[in-house]
Amino acid sequence: MECLQNSDFISLVNGYRKRIDQHGVIRIVIVENDPVYREALKRHLNKSHPQYLNHWRRLVFTGKGIMPAIFASKQEALEFVAKTPDSFGFFGVDQELPQGTRSLSLCN
Repeated sequence: MECLQNSDFISLVNGYRKRIDQHGVIRIVIVENDPVYREALKRHLNKSHPQYLNHWRRLVFTGKGIMPAIFASKQEALEFVAKTPDSFGFFGVDQELPQGTRSLSLCN
């Protein structure tokens, strides 16, 4: 399993870093009420869900980003990730991922 440094993760999910390695532009995927997503926001970005969405709205308004894809269920998000190249979702370490996707964790 590959890992991201915490600073790279923060830059990526905040929309300041657009790519991982030489891959295409990242599309952030979130499950609105998922505890893994909410905990990642709280722990690594010190933001709530509304604060995070407002951050992205500012990026979109200024032409510096594309709003994350937001889903109500984890299954919908997983299907989107499976068919969307270079998408990046928040899922737990025990989550089984669709074939053809890769998993990244945070480096210690």
